[in-house]
Amino acid sequence: MKEESETLKNSNFKQCLIFALATIITIYITYNLMTLLHEWTHSTIAWIFNYKNSPFNIYYGDCRWFLFNVDENVNYTVLFSTNRGFTASMIALSALITNALLFILSLILLSRKTIQDKKWIFLFFYWFAVMNIAELFSYIPLRTFAPSGDVGNFVHGLTLSPWVVFIPGTLLIGSGIYYLLKQETPRFYNIMSLSNLSWQRIHLIIVVFVIFFYFGGSAFHYYGMHSILSLWSLISVLIGVVVFIVFNPSLGWVKQAINPYFHEL
Repeated sequence: MKEESETLKNSNFKQCLIFALATIITIYITYNLMTLLHEWTHSTIAWIFNYKNSPFNIYYGDCRWFLFNVDENVNYTVLFSTNRGFTASMIALSALITNALLFILSLILLSRKTIQDKKWIFLFFYWFAVMNIAELFSYIPLRTFAPSGDVGNFVHGLTLSPWVVFIPGTLLIGSGIYYLLKQETPRFYNIMSLSNLSWQRIHLIIVVFVIFFYFGGSAFHYYGMHSILSLWSLISVLIGVVVFIVFNPSLGWVKQAINPYFHEL
């Protein structure tokens, strides 16, 4: 009996270790892939409008192995000064459209039985969905009123009010985050065999950190702590705390959402 207990314990430890390593690798891959597709979209539209000689002509960041401070390498000041506001707007908006489409595509694939039957592929598309909705959240609502950035350049180029983007964009992106947490996260617990409450909480903490702390801190990163825009990052952190409380797997309504998936096994 003792030997069986030790064998089971070692097996559980091995499974947890594999899951932890797979999660780290998947977060690394999906973050970098999302970043490249976002910036390449900017660059591709600039190339289509004959502003660039290559769709891959971007600045690839300060770190060889992780795409920090990647930039589309588009000079919007020149575009605006040469009365190419429409071109600037299309270049700026295009990457956010790409993120939205990739998020929707990920949700569609996560709902497919063929994907659910292959848990590591499911893991990939789950985190790809997280990265894309987090990127959208970092712009809308957090940087909608910024003087630069994708949304700022878009509204400036078309002389629109930021509120035109803020209101519908916040509702849509908020709905996307809610759906991911309410529908796909319980399914994630099932597919990845996370029946342990502690591991469910760890997973939720990581998701909340990525969306509301890392991406949510974008205003701090780009505009500094003393900017009025940094208040949005502070609000994002507070929202993250509330989200963890509301979607905590120990709550009764969350358990009810999780249980049907485990009953399918």
